[in-house]
Amino acid sequence: MANRTQGKKNTRNNLQKSRRYTLKDDKTLTKKQSQSGFFTVDPKGKASKSSFRASSNRTLAGHSSGYHELVPADLFAALKSATDNKDGTHTLKVMTKRSYLFKYNGRRIYSAPLKAVLRSADGYRTDTARTILSGPNDTVAGHSGSNVKRTGQSAAHNALRDHIIENILANPKFENIAPPAVTATLSAAGIASMAPAELARTAKNSGSLKSKAAASSWESDRNEAKLRNDALVDALPDKAQTIVIEASTKFMTTLSPKPTLSPKPTLSPKPTLSPKRRIASKRARSPLREPKGGTGIQGGPYAKKQKGSTDVAPPWDPLQVPHYSSECFRDVRRA
Repeated sequence: MANRTQGKKNTRNNLQKSRRYTLKDDKTLTKKQSQSGFFTVDPKGKASKSSFRASSNRTLAGHSSGYHELVPADLFAALKSATDNKDGTHTLKVMTKRSYLFKYNGRRIYSAPLKAVLRSADGYRTDTARTILSGPNDTVAGHSGSNVKRTGQSAAHNALRDHIIENILANPKFENIAPPAVTATLSAAGIASMAPAELARTAKNSGSLKSKAAASSWESDRNEAKLRNDALVDALPDKAQTIVIEASTKFMTTLSPKPTLSPKPTLSPKPTLSPKRRIASKRARSPLREPKGGTGIQGGPYAKKQKGSTDVAPPWDPLQVPHYSSECFRDVRRA
């Protein structure tokens, strides 16, 4: 308890010296996006997949980019159309048998985290031009529009679908949790699903990544996103922090190689995460990594120095937290 309280105090002191995030200052947003706060039409409206898709647009670097949704469009549509049971739960309705989500047809989920996911989903978008996804069991896939081989992209998106439903929406620990805990969990998932440089470089055609700026700052950007997630998690009550960390650890386990048992025989052997991917102590994200290293996409192994804090404090408006969290994974669009 003392260590966690001290962590909160240190974060609070550091953030007091930081600039506060605002949509206006976020240059990765178009002028229209910074004014409205939406990438698409207000998500309070239609529930279709097409209405949730955001159009591609031009970056200052000269290339165009579409958007990867942390909450996939088909999942967003399914969540919007879920039946309210008027008892603190909703029931998912997925009638298309060929849909990956069909296995969740009839599944009960909790209303409180559902509302938080729907409110925040629109802001969790990264540029497809700079997105290389982590998939189950240490796999990697380029996103459509990245110029990187896309084999495994569906599995990576499915991992996100499963995480959001199983570890957040259907998780009893999230039944009555406050929205900031849900957005902190989603933010952590956004970081984990963006492949670390060491893994991203193994994707076929990774050297052809559309966003050249992203390749040179890959791990620096992931580190900044991690520190922003720390600011979100440290602001939560201790119980909520524990819940967020537990859910994030489950997702990381999905992305990591299959757990291996300790070589030493024990009465109750416990699986451990691969040294390539793990959750940092008392954090919802993996440890910081070396910002430089390798050829092409820059970044190395977990860094020896793990202390740090972001220079950009979270926004006052909770609806802007998703934009704040995903800013690191978008390219600049206006001067």
